Amino acid sequence: MQINKNFRSYLVYSISFLFLVVFVFIILIFIKSQQNNKNHFLNNKLDDVSVSEISDKNNSIDDKTQNFSFLVSNNWYLEKKNGGGVVLYPNYNSTSSEEQKCKIEVSVFHNISSQNMFTWFENYLKKDSSISVEEKNREALSLPGADLSFKWIGKLDGIDTVIVYISANNNVYEIVPSVINIKDPSQNLSCDKYLGEFLNEIKFKK
Repeated sequence: MQINKNFRSYLVYSISFLFLVVFVFIILIFIKSQQNNKNHFLNNKLDDVSVSEISDKNNSIDDKTQNFSFLVSNNWYLEKKNGGGVVLYPNYNSTSSEEQKCKIEVSVFHNISSQNMFTWFENYLKKDSSISVEEKNREALSLPGADLSFKWIGKLDGIDTVIVYISANNNVYEIVPSVINIKDPSQNLSCDKYLGEFLNEIKFKK
């Protein structure tokens, strides 16, 4: 009887210890996932892009080679583009299997003055004759540090498209919101809300 009692005690302690180990393991995984989400900007080794956490919710992104900076929520994922610029993925979650829906792509075209911006833009639209371009509207924008900026609204190959063009620092910045891996690209306009968030926080340095 004493052996059975000791065995039961040992079994209880063993099960309790096992539950404790599993609980600690789950906590460590959760902490690690939170760190990954918070630091996913840094995983790209972006030597010329600095990332500063300014609060629990926001990061400041500074592209030192392209002379612009912006604030974004710290659940936005950042990739550096070859040739200048960045790609942003709003509401990114590395632990979720849900497919990412939207991205914002920032491209940089160098050595284009604000005086020559519209001439460059007209030629740029016509550069690829295989793409049909239908312009619906242009809206003037006012952004900190920008010499000139506007939102282009129209269709590219029949697909509704919104693009922002900004002249600053003798460069033209092209900002394009779009969907990712969705068969119906007409849903591009559903990503326009993230464009608004991004434009509210972007700044250009003189």
